[in-house]
Amino acid sequence: MLGETTLQLHRTAAGTHVNGVWVPGAVTEITIRGSLQPINARELALLPEGERARGRWKLYTRTPIRTANPAAATEADRVLWEGRTLTVVQVRSYAHVGGSLAHYRCELVEEEAL
Repeated sequence: MLGETTLQLHRTAAGTHVNGVWVPGAVTEITIRGSLQPINARELALLPEGERARGRWKLYTRTPIRTANPAAATEADRVLWEGRTLTVVQVRSYAHVGGSLAHYRCELVEEEAL
């Protein structure tokens, strides 16, 4: 992919209740390759006004990426990049295209620093 770089992805396994207490799943660090880009002005203008202030990014990758799934008790994947943590909020799969064009287009939101 154009502008591809190496990124670290954190994937959290499904959590569970143990004796009535929620126990989050273990976090696995995965090295992926992808093209990370800021969203453009047109994409920014389409966002609700309250969401425009947070950093938003696009990630194009061949690695399957996931969003949060409350039914499966899984959290969204997080990408670590230049000291920032970016949470996946949307994934579009183009895996059906096949061959070298198969990819995933992900939208990520920068987590606020503590």
